[in-house]
Amino acid sequence: MLDRDEPYHDLGADYFTRRRDPNRHAQRLISQLDALGYDAVITRRTDQPTDTKAA
Repeated sequence: MLDRDEPYHDLGADYFTRRRDPNRHAQRLISQLDALGYDAVITRRTDQPTDTKAA
């Protein structure tokens, strides 16, 4: 940004969620719950869009 003399561009609060594979992100969250001592089973909702960029 400073080296290239470009203006600041905010990537957004959900940048990391949008750029990752949603399945990989879900597995990481399940692993975090497991590390905290919780059992988690998830299923994908059919009424929600699967594309995280469409909102």
